[in-house]
This record gives sequence, C-alpha cells and structure tokens, in this order.
Amino acid sequence: MKNVLFFIVTLLSFGLNASDAEMFAKANSFYKEQQFDQALELYTSLQKKHPASAILNFNIGNVYFKKGELAMSIASYERAKRFKPTDEDIQHNLLFAKAKTVDKIEKQNHTLGTIVFSQASSFLSSYQWTITSIVCCWLAAGSFMLFLFSAGWKKIGFYLGVVLALCSVLFLGIGKNVFSIENKCNSGVIAVEKVFIKSAPDNNASDLFLLHEGTEVLLLDQVDGYAKIRLDDGKTGWLPQQDILAI
Repeated sequence: MKNVLFFIVTLLSFGLNASDAEMFAKANSFYKEQQFDQALELYTSLQKKHPASAILNFNIGNVYFKKGELAMSIASYERAKRFKPTDEDIQHNLLFAKAKTVDKIEKQNHTLGTIVFSQASSFLSSYQWTITSIVCCWLAAGSFMLFLFSAGWKKIGFYLGVVLALCSVLFLGIGKNVFSIENKCNSGVIAVEKVFIKSAPDNNASDLFLLHEGTEVLLLDQVDGYAKIRLDDGKTGWLPQQDILAI
C-alpha cells in the first residue's frame, strides 16, 4: 500500500506515467544507496523525456554534487530553478554549491527597474505569472461591472478596475519575459578547473583574467569555436566553447 501511494503521488506531482514513476523510484533507491552512477543514468533518461521537470533536474544536481562535479551540479540546479523558482530546497542547494566555487564575483550596480524585474523573475514561473494576469483580468472585469451597474460602488469599481487591468497587463509582460528566459540558453557555467579569459576569439590573444569551475557567466556571442561572456561585475572576454556548459 505504501508503494502504491508513492506511485500515485509521483504520477500526480511530476506528470510521469507508471513506468517512469517506477524508474524514478528506482533512481531514488540508487541515490540513497550511494550508487550515484546508476542513479544518474536513470535520472538522465527520465530528464530527456521530461526536460522541464524541476524535480528531475534537482535530483540530477544532487547526484553531480555528490560526485564532486561542481559545474554540472550548478547547471542542473539552475535548470531546476528555472522551472520552479520559489522552491526552497532548490535555492538552498544552489547557494550551497555556489559557495564551493573559487571566484566571488560582485554584481554590478543595477537600475531599480532591473532589480525589480530580476526579483519578479525569480519569484514565479512564466505559467504562474500568466495565471496571475488572467485572475487580475477577471477581477478587473468584475470591478467594471460594479462601475456600470452598482450606483453605490461606481467610483470604487472604476478605480479598482483600472488598477487591476494595469496589473494584468504588467503581470502578462513579466510572464512573457520570464518565459523567454526559461527557454533561452543565454547563460552558462565554467566547466573546467580553470580557464584564462581572452581579449579576442583567438588562442594567441592576451589573457584578461582567470575563471574557475562553477562560475556562472552570461553568453553574448559565438565565433569560431569561442564564446564571448560577461560576468556579473561587467567584465567581458572570450573562452573556448568547450570550456563552458550552457544552462
């Protein structure tokens, strides 16, 4: 009975069919028994079928962390966070993994709008922002109905309807931007122990600075097997594409 309940919960929570749920349970058992290679094989097989699954990317991140593969671990946690940004376990493990990295990059000062959008992006998923927008739209319609048909609520109904309509448009815009972030591989993680960042996409170009495994970067461009990156502190440079893992 306990196993049956587990499968039902798994199916409902993660959208897996019966065979996938059984494989997921087997992967969890391998993980608990510290058979990480076997667990990773099963998790990865499931993740290929369900790439937008936060729990699968999270578990893959846990396996890589146990195996000491910091870059793969951080990349997997970031993928999990992309699909479930409010999950405390994902946020905790991601921060813990990042604390193991060598490079400590100070973020550049951002405008208030950028800060607000960044916080909003990490607060809800694109689906949740869209649902919130729809709810506000229906509430706005209800408020305008009060304005049209209720003599005692005309003023309140009108202003409340305007505010809710504006919120609906705002939330829809945020959801659209978050959706584009969720579906673009415009960030990456340094995948090698250390790499010199070049001033140009050329092995003979001058070295600008050194980065280590697990450091997150923004991908700007790709030329002749090199990727142009930018750090949170504003520094830019080039490195071989093979040395970076896209998130």
